[in-house]
Amino acid sequence: MSETSSPHPPFANHPAQPPFRAAAKRVVLAIPISRASVEKAVQGINHCVHQEMNWRLSRSLDRASPSLAWLQGWKGDGAFVTIGSREDAEIARNLPFPVVNLAAYHLDDRVTTLTSDHWLIGKMAAEHLLERRFKRLAYYGATNLYYSELRKAGFMTTVVERGAACSLLEQAYHVDDAEAWVRQERELETWLLSLEPPVAIMAGNDVRAGRLLEVCQRLGLRVPEQIAVIGVDNDPQVHAHVQPGLSSIARQDFEAGVLAARKLNDLMEGRVGSGELIFVPPGRIIARESTDVTAIEDPELASVIEQLRPRLGEGVGVEWLLEKTQWSRRRLEMRFQEYLGEAPYSFITRLRVQQASRLLDQEPALQLSKVAATCGFSDLRHFRQAFQRFSRQSPAQYRAPSKVSST
Repeated sequence: MSETSSPHPPFANHPAQPPFRAAAKRVVLAIPISRASVEKAVQGINHCVHQEMNWRLSRSLDRASPSLAWLQGWKGDGAFVTIGSREDAEIARNLPFPVVNLAAYHLDDRVTTLTSDHWLIGKMAAEHLLERRFKRLAYYGATNLYYSELRKAGFMTTVVERGAACSLLEQAYHVDDAEAWVRQERELETWLLSLEPPVAIMAGNDVRAGRLLEVCQRLGLRVPEQIAVIGVDNDPQVHAHVQPGLSSIARQDFEAGVLAARKLNDLMEGRVGSGELIFVPPGRIIARESTDVTAIEDPELASVIEQLRPRLGEGVGVEWLLEKTQWSRRRLEMRFQEYLGEAPYSFITRLRVQQASRLLDQEPALQLSKVAATCGFSDLRHFRQAFQRFSRQSPAQYRAPSKVSST
């Protein structure tokens, strides 16, 4: 829950454009269908078009991954594309109309690209896992993908700066034959078994995170006690079938769609040139069971903390820990400082705020007084103060949906 910063330039909303009432511009969505993140971006584009643009917007061929080649003969004014290869990039930059690229597989500095701030996503994931006291972390990503390289860099830079160990496994993102798939599965199994638990892994996206959970289950590795996992995208298509619940970093795809529409309009109007790279800040971390753990090297302390977690709602605190461990108050304080870096009361409060955050994610309409009571806070005032302290925002701000201004 710590503050994050990115090496990229700060992100600013583009001012809204007044409705243009001349001949409607023809714009096509030449992007894949069915992916949740893409569909949210399309919703943002549609919202912006209906509110601000005089466009005739259409969708490309009914295919999961439409080729860009057909755009070479299309008679229109602009397009949204997803560039996945050098061939796609060459087609996109030579089209007779401007395009905005919404993918970060392959970067071409001559094509305007709007994408998530992937470096910041990696940093956020690292801080989330380091906050849970992991000293050994790892990144599981794809080779030769621009977004995965940035996420890896943000993640590993943050881990190393904090003095923790970091392992790495990268595999090809596209596998055509069964033998290559089997080799990847064996490589992943071998890698997971080579990691010393407890270890926390960031996967480059939710699909890879789901694969990690599946392989851990097959190998008998406990999640999150031995291996904690966090993904990216908060993709409902993945979360519907994985166990345990997967922690993930949400993206602002709707907001990205709004900004992409405004940027394409600027390109078509000649107000800006092509080739700009625009990073959209990510949303927040949606914490679930796959990272609901505190990594503690001391088995005795780890055991008592795990017994504490399910009883947070009962209001138990430092006195309960003293009774459970039969330690002196001084010894309890010393063990917490040595292994957790904070006092017992502060640590318990942090756990309660984490629990409250998960509850607000799951049931955003729940009354704050109910959230406070469920998580073991004595009163609403104490809950708000603690939440502000550890989250750097109020509970109301935390659950408020992010918006892109249209004014």
